[in-house]
Amino acid sequence: MLERTNVNLVIDGPPFTPKSNRLKDGLKRTAFWPVISQLTSDFKVHNTYLKPDRFTDPVEEYWAMRNNAGLWDVTGEEVVEITGPDAMMLVAAACRASLVA
Repeated sequence: MLERTNVNLVIDGPPFTPKSNRLKDGLKRTAFWPVISQLTSDFKVHNTYLKPDRFTDPVEEYWAMRNNAGLWDVTGEEVVEITGPDAMMLVAAACRASLVA
């Protein structure tokens, strides 16, 4: 049983101040925006970032990722720190891969 596990968001920023990438409506663009914006017009908002929802048919994209290779833009994802004596057990239960401490 996982009784002694703490989950905290890590909110420390990078050691530099990036230039502003906000659009007029407050949404942000990722570093991939110049290329992605030419490939799709179907976007969603993810954690204040405009992210592509899809490029082609979702089933086609799934099989392309399974059979070839893929690149995900993870800009805007949260960093989570899990601590405590049961932390490894919690992460191992949440992941499909075998984890070694």
